[in-house]
Amino acid sequence: MKNCRTSLLVILSAVLAACASATSSIEKQGPVYRIVVPSTGQVLEFPSEGFKVEMADNSRPYYYVTNAKIGLNLSFNFEPARNCTTSESCRDYFANKLKSSYPNKKDWQTSRIGDVFVSENMDGPVDGFNLRQQHMNAHFVKDGVWIDVHMSKVNYRQTDRELFVNQVRAIRFRPKS
Repeated sequence: MKNCRTSLLVILSAVLAACASATSSIEKQGPVYRIVVPSTGQVLEFPSEGFKVEMADNSRPYYYVTNAKIGLNLSFNFEPARNCTTSESCRDYFANKLKSSYPNKKDWQTSRIGDVFVSENMDGPVDGFNLRQQHMNAHFVKDGVWIDVHMSKVNYRQTDRELFVNQVRAIRFRPKS
């Protein structure tokens, strides 16, 4: 009976440790937001200036932030890297999935910003109204976790692309302290 209890405690401890390592959170620390990358020893950081957290679902995890001043929206989605294992393969997998699911999107492009692979597209008119909403997805893979950073902006002009590029370049990964 004692061995059974000991085994049960070991299993319970392992389950609790696994659950604890899978959690994520977002918090503002001075000039950056920090997001704990689930199941890793990593923290994703990006500049906080002008951004406000609109949605934080730590259990999924999923985070959505907006910057009303520049009109840029960002979301961060974390998944196990099962269907892809590199930034490039995740970009290609996701872009192909989106293309088949959203045939009205146009101007599909794939490229690279530094060592980060990205896909871009523009929403087509909906019911005769054109929002000119541009989307960019930047893909990171860290310790078996695929991080999809989605950026969007309504009333997009080509000069706004710099906002997207600078945002991708500003994302950093640091060891969790």
